[in-house]
Amino acid sequence: MIERFQICKRVILKMIANDGKGVNYELNPNDNSASIIQSPYASGDIFVPRYMNFQNRLFIITTIKKDSFRSNSNIKSVLFANDSDLRIIEEDAFYDSSIERIQIPSSVISIEQSAFCYCKNLTTIIIPPDSKITVISSSLFSSSSIKSFTLPPGIVRIEENAFTCCSLETLNIPENSQLSCICSEVFCSSKITHLFIPPLLKELKDGWCRETIELKSIVVSPRNQFLMLIDNKILLGKSDPTKQDYDVLCFAVRSIENVVVPSFVKTIQSDSFSYCQKLKNVVISKSV
Repeated sequence: MIERFQICKRVILKMIANDGKGVNYELNPNDNSASIIQSPYASGDIFVPRYMNFQNRLFIITTIKKDSFRSNSNIKSVLFANDSDLRIIEEDAFYDSSIERIQIPSSVISIEQSAFCYCKNLTTIIIPPDSKITVISSSLFSSSSIKSFTLPPGIVRIEENAFTCCSLETLNIPENSQLSCICSEVFCSSKITHLFIPPLLKELKDGWCRETIELKSIVVSPRNQFLMLIDNKILLGKSDPTKQDYDVLCFAVRSIENVVVPSFVKTIQSDSFSYCQKLKNVVISKSV
């Protein structure tokens, strides 16, 4: 536990402090909160306590600010106190850093875009099942080395390029997932091989499967009323979720060889048949 800090600078009503290990903090006496700020000299395994004790006054750590560890090539991991009250990890917080592992506290409500983008050493990120996070932000893990990721049940949306150019092979989605939307190019140039469609997933944005070369298996929850898999080969969705018509072709498994597009399909999304290198025969109804 860090108990003493030297004040380096005063900015209006806020104080800038250093923990003696290269991590810089901004202390706000107005609400007794603290934020981690740019820390270019932090290194190794970083421990973030629940609070800072400065002059017998406690400052609760709630935020990791934008660019806090950006391009830091010396950090390895970040560990938080069990009773952490961290709320927000801002955009680009660890961008292009050497971080290898981090476990997100359940108190966090938001990880902003590109927070771990270009973290090429990052292989492990754990978000607990009771996490309050509802969105996987755009480009969050882009160009990282994460091979496996477990989606917390409370996630409702995965935004653009979240796993683009990532080493991702396995995305674990629980049956009780609240996921309802996967945006465009989420898995672009990743190595994902299998995807489970949970009960509430109803929207696959155009281009969602772009450059998913290895995606050869999809399983749809029997409780899902918005997406349908035909012959374990093609995935169909609805242009209007309130209707019964499965009129959009969203995806074809990359190992497909022959396909007959049903007559009730009106639209084929872009990239649905991309990288289907074994595809020999396609029969498309005139209504498409």
